[in-house]
Amino acid sequence: MEPNTNAHWILSIKHWQLFLLLIGPKILEILFSFTRNPNADYYWIEISYWMYLLVLLCGWVYYTTVNLYPLLPATVSMNLGKFKRAMGISFFPGFIILGIMLYREIGGNGGSGFFELAVLLGLILFFSTVCFLYGMYIMIKTLRGVELQRPISSGDFGIADLTIIYPLIGAWVLQPRINKAYEWSGIMQQLRLEKE
Repeated sequence: MEPNTNAHWILSIKHWQLFLLLIGPKILEILFSFTRNPNADYYWIEISYWMYLLVLLCGWVYYTTVNLYPLLPATVSMNLGKFKRAMGISFFPGFIILGIMLYREIGGNGGSGFFELAVLLGLILFFSTVCFLYGMYIMIKTLRGVELQRPISSGDFGIADLTIIYPLIGAWVLQPRINKAYEWSGIMQQLRLEKE
């Protein structure tokens, strides 16, 4: 499988740049909060930030995994199709939240069946969270496989690998490792080309 060449910038982005992408919009919102009208409802700004964050994190996990996958040794097998389905499901809640906000905007105020809808949405959001955690696990497993160049066991994971759960910390810990694996892969591909 060939890596996605459109998203190689994700593999070469520096940790501080990823960190700024994660918190930059929130900082801008705080800096310009003094210009807001105190009587207006600005929940759209908050929802937009969370949608942006969801897209950024899902994209980071997805494209990092898909681009590092071809660098795994032949002895490591992973189901990339299952990973792609899980990441697709984890991206879905953003649209549910957007739908709820649109419902609120047009004046929806509960009514019959609202509790059942809330329970159904809660289950969907829980399932998508599980799928996102699975996607993060596959990303870490792929990164460790590329770093170690052998099959991965549960003892190969460390505390640093768990920082992906907290993206603000994970950006500082994991992205330099991703950069190193990506640079190493370029060196390995160059050596393969020289042998041919």
